[in-house]
Amino acid sequence: VTVAFFLPNVLHMFWGNYVALIGAGIFILLQLILLVSFAHDWCEKCLYNYDDRGLRHWLYILVGSTLSLFLFSAVTTILLYVFFAPSGCSLNQFLISFNLVLCVLVVLLSVHPRVQEVIPKSGIAQASMVTAYITYVTASALANEPIMQGEHGQCNPLSKSRSTRTTAILLGATFTLIAVVYSTSRAGR
Repeated sequence: VTVAFFLPNVLHMFWGNYVALIGAGIFILLQLILLVSFAHDWCEKCLYNYDDRGLRHWLYILVGSTLSLFLFSAVTTILLYVFFAPSGCSLNQFLISFNLVLCVLVVLLSVHPRVQEVIPKSGIAQASMVTAYITYVTASALANEPIMQGEHGQCNPLSKSRSTRTTAILLGATFTLIAVVYSTSRAGR
């Protein structure tokens, strides 16, 4: 840590612009893999308790959590369009629309017969968790977008809000902590 203060600024710029960017992308993919693993475990637990143990409320828990996650994704996407995609913010409009297309694609792939053939226990519940996560990541990226030169904050109404940044940091840290705890507990089995 001490040596980092004596390194030239060019090295920090290279690290921040290239190495950290690639590392962040890999980290998000690893979190997504852990999330899919958690979603499969959650779905299997709910189905085991419903099918094998005859506990009907587990079916309601599974369906309720699935619908809640889809509702979160839909409401968040609508709010992103309303607040972050006014006219003139074409990048934000593209990112929100691309996220929406990815969400629909994930849902369609989760029920595709070929996927069901390979992974019979996959389905809508796992897709709901993935869509909620990628919608959260998109919302977090848009909320933390800096104001570009010539803009007046119309593409990011939260850019001047300090509490929004704190909330985004806390949510990101929470997701990271949950992913680390889940991966270590899973590796311990």
